[in-house]
Amino acid sequence: MKIIKDPGTSLSYARNVGFEQSSGDIVIFLDGDMLLHPSFAKNFKLSIINDYDLLAPNISVMKLDYYTELFDVLLDVVNAYSFLLNKPDIVPQARIFTREALEKLHGYPRLSKYFGEDRLTTALAISIGLRYAYLPSLSIIKIDEPSFKAYIKKHIRYGSGIIDDLSNFGKCLLRGYILTRRLTYLNLVLPVISALYAFTALKILKNKRMREVLSIFAFKYVIDLSMLVGEIKALLRKLRQKLKYIAA
Repeated sequence: MKIIKDPGTSLSYARNVGFEQSSGDIVIFLDGDMLLHPSFAKNFKLSIINDYDLLAPNISVMKLDYYTELFDVLLDVVNAYSFLLNKPDIVPQARIFTREALEKLHGYPRLSKYFGEDRLTTALAISIGLRYAYLPSLSIIKIDEPSFKAYIKKHIRYGSGIIDDLSNFGKCLLRGYILTRRLTYLNLVLPVISALYAFTALKILKNKRMREVLSIFAFKYVIDLSMLVGEIKALLRKLRQKLKYIAA
């Protein structure tokens, strides 16, 4: 194992540093809060990657408290609906690449600082004709910070990232994702999307307890609200900067 210091330039830069230091034909990217599921090696077959250039694994949140359990269900619901839209920037994000695919992409595109680097790379790869697949049998465990407050803070940061982190080309590449996100803000006025998520959760949950279904309804609502707050905060920050510049 080789440990390389990340200079903190951006998440895409860190990915590329790792890629440049790697030597295998297959590259798997994990965040600092992720682990390969024990079944990953057994389910990963080299013959699969011969048919595709990049693969999206299933992300399973480690159940540390009630809210991490809810978010795990929420991710399953998101993946269930992402393929109905079938857009490169909305489908589950790839984390497994062939070396040849990454060389064609020239590594991860540096189109944001901390927001959406995997989504950007997946969308770009599909748009230039690289072969993509989502394989739920390949599972990665995500260790989220527990608590309701942590999810609110995280999604406020995501909302801010759309405004603060994305370059103009990055915004163009993720226009479908951004539009979809902003359409979900209508959920705050008429929570139809929350109801749709709750109905899907009802089918996914094994015990089908009404408490969890209602919690999914409320959790989706709060996440959309947090994303909107993040975007508004970032827009106000940019407006203040422009006014200071004009005043100067």
